[in-house]
Amino acid sequence: NLYALALRTGSDEPKLRERAGRLFGDVDAAIAAYRDETPDATPDEVWWSMLTDRISRVPARQLAAAQVAHRPDDTYLYLFDWASPAFDGRLGSCHALDIPFVFGSIRHPLALPFTGFTASAARLSRRMQGAWVRFARDGDPNHERLPAWARYDGRTRATMVFGRSCALERAPLEAERRLLERWTADAA
Repeated sequence: NLYALALRTGSDEPKLRERAGRLFGDVDAAIAAYRDETPDATPDEVWWSMLTDRISRVPARQLAAAQVAHRPDDTYLYLFDWASPAFDGRLGSCHALDIPFVFGSIRHPLALPFTGFTASAARLSRRMQGAWVRFARDGDPNHERLPAWARYDGRTRATMVFGRSCALERAPLEAERRLLERWTADAA
């Protein structure tokens, strides 16, 4: 949603259908899958979710799957799902918002307009910092302030979700993943 702040499109359902048609063969199935996750989302929000998946999530999953082939014992995947209160909540969990959380700089003057510092943000930052430090030091991000973080594999797709709470999820956003993988295979 970082880009959406600058590029508010004012989409309606017909415009969403037109745009989704560029990404998916079955527009109805695609919109239904995204609406299933967030039924109250505006057409713009659905579109930005679709683009986020196509531009960021699909490549991240593909990279993780490739990494598993080479380093199955130290491949972990995460999904940053903390929605910023900044800009009246329009940022959501936008591109690169996880960076100040990892580096403990959520109160930095350049980050603060985006993080909208809160006590829950500070707790999340400490949890993420602990995971990154442990991973850098030991090759394993698990620590006492997080639920057990299982390694990523192509079967269970274990993913740590960092949000208002932290939880390990198996194959999060699976319907969207299947749609995008099918689209990617069809486009190839």
